[in-house]
Amino acid sequence: MALTGSMRDFGLSEILQLIGHQKKSGVLGVADKTRRVEILFDQGNIVSAKHDPYDERYDLGAMLARSGLISRSQLVAARKEERESLKPLEQVLLSARAVKLEELKSTRTLAQLETIYSLFLWKDGDYSFDPGPVSYPQQYSTPISSEHVLMDGYRIKDEWPLIEKSIPDTRMKLSRVEGAGPAPPDLEKVLQLIDGERTAEDVIFLARAARFETLKALRELIEAGLVQGTGMAAAASTRDLGAIAFRAVVVLIALVGLAGAGLGVTRNLERAQNRDRSHPGTRAAVMLWEVYRGDEIERALAVHAATTGSYPKKLDELTAGGELDPAALAGPAEFHYESGGQEYKLSLVPPKIK
Repeated sequence: MALTGSMRDFGLSEILQLIGHQKKSGVLGVADKTRRVEILFDQGNIVSAKHDPYDERYDLGAMLARSGLISRSQLVAARKEERESLKPLEQVLLSARAVKLEELKSTRTLAQLETIYSLFLWKDGDYSFDPGPVSYPQQYSTPISSEHVLMDGYRIKDEWPLIEKSIPDTRMKLSRVEGAGPAPPDLEKVLQLIDGERTAEDVIFLARAARFETLKALRELIEAGLVQGTGMAAAASTRDLGAIAFRAVVVLIALVGLAGAGLGVTRNLERAQNRDRSHPGTRAAVMLWEVYRGDEIERALAVHAATTGSYPKKLDELTAGGELDPAALAGPAEFHYESGGQEYKLSLVPPKIK
């Protein structure tokens, strides 16, 4: 018998506990207005988890590339063969000897765990469980016990607000504090990944560990005075896909505006709300907002290239395919975009602010 309901009435923890305790097999779907996660169970163990729409934080291919186990070009080529041959990505990568089996299995398990852990942070959603036999690539899979996920899920839900206070945005660059003492042994691995240029998101992938565990380690390093945030940057997945000059120019314009502002962020926001757009602080705030819009566009371009093998001819294709919110293309600045299939150029025309 299928099980359906709302997470408001029957939470994710109870659902996982029920399926695991009764050793059920079947498909659990959890969805809200914008997302859907599908989890496959075999005898009460989790054997697959997928997030829709695409999100590189939970995608096997993106995780392999961001962690350095395969190159971006290998991922693009593997995606293309996956579409043309209808073979699983795992099989394509192993056949090409792009990755070792154990590295593939461990990363696949991590991708599934990250997908499920994200559900513990949802505020609302509906679920449905359809019992029955499930099909999954057993040779690439490591079954995960529901009890294991439950224990971690409780910790994530309790400690996530503390992490968000220290790391409000994973695009934040991190650097070591000069003259600080040594890190505790359990934090040393994460500390070694911080070089002043990498973002928190970069470190998460390079650590090849659970997102929560890595962010928790970063929070502890920050609170211990060993690490500090040094500004915002584009996600690592877009750095090798072009538009570096675009970012440098935009950030320079924004910093010049901030240097001449002479006012705090709060007052700048008040001026912006009051439409006093002649003030240099307001101009800087507007430009910084355009940087964020550029980040969104570049991330969508990376997703499109990873899934289709090439960049779109027009930016409108990103919104039509659901890879980009249409609001990201609306703003005072104008983006000029040119694509040659395997490369692209994205440039910003600063808005005229009077």
